[in-house]
Amino acid sequence: MATPADHAAHLESLRPAVLARLVEIRGSLDHALGRVPEAEAREHLDAVLRHMQAYIATWDWRLHRAFLQSYLALRAGDGMSSDDVIHVLAAVGDVVVEAVRAQARSSTDQEVVVAVTKVNAHTVRGVIDLVAEELERRRAQRDQLLRGGAP
Repeated sequence: MATPADHAAHLESLRPAVLARLVEIRGSLDHALGRVPEAEAREHLDAVLRHMQAYIATWDWRLHRAFLQSYLALRAGDGMSSDDVIHVLAAVGDVVVEAVRAQARSSTDQEVVVAVTKVNAHTVRGVIDLVAEELERRRAQRDQLLRGGAP
């Protein structure tokens, strides 16, 4: 059985092909990335792939949560909703799974598919949790304002 570091290394070997595919379909993944120059889109998507590798290597939830929080804020600046963010990040994972399956040669490939699927699940859950926390913060702030207090 391969280790998380092995899975991350396997993803590293696939990253150029996955990145090329993501840049190719970027307009269908993300309307904002569809409008930027290819080099800028490549840089953005490469950062997402690198984070995915880091998360698979460490399974550090705090690091992943911090990435999701930053990514949500960044993408909100582009006018994306949290639903859009979930779609983009899950689609990136799906493209990675597609690439791994296309060249599947060993049991490590199946383990990587499982790991990326877990990343997608953690990502969706993380974004939902962050949105719920923000909504709760806003609700508390509203309630405080309705009671006549300062936020």
